[in-house]
Amino acid sequence: MISAGYAPSYGQNLIKLSRRGLLEEAYFQKEYNFSEIWIVADRFLELDRHIYDSVKEKIREGKHYVYFQKTIYDFQTLLNQFKEDQLDISKVANNIECIIAPPTLFFSRFAIYDPGTKKMLGRIEHNTGELWDMNKEAAEKIYDVLSPIYTLLKRKNRVSTSCGDFMKFFPEI
Repeated sequence: MISAGYAPSYGQNLIKLSRRGLLEEAYFQKEYNFSEIWIVADRFLELDRHIYDSVKEKIREGKHYVYFQKTIYDFQTLLNQFKEDQLDISKVANNIECIIAPPTLFFSRFAIYDPGTKKMLGRIEHNTGELWDMNKEAAEKIYDVLSPIYTLLKRKNRVSTSCGDFMKFFPEI
């Protein structure tokens, strides 16, 4: 068992005051040149049409998405929508992953763009529903918690931590 720690705390100094609603966030995601994104969310923003369209575009471009979810339901719904829209399923299979995570991980909804790189940046959903930029330190704290788990899940299907179990979900595409 590895120790994952609990949710990082965020002082006001770790959050930049750049806020966006879903439409602006979809545009940001569509325009931002990233290679990979890790999304931790108990509620899937990707089911919003604007966010969905930007994700679909990025999948077509070969961008890599890793979803940390409580259940498979929203992720499977997203995959079904890709099928319905006739997105190249082999591209989807190569560029999207789902990790079922324990409830302790979902203290908020957030995303880390380009995890582990110099370009890494984070977005966190405020309780108003707006999405705020994280300072690099906050994104690095989240990366430091998730990276060892993600690395182990490349070799194993299940990882036990002090916070609970993380499991790789292999959908039928």
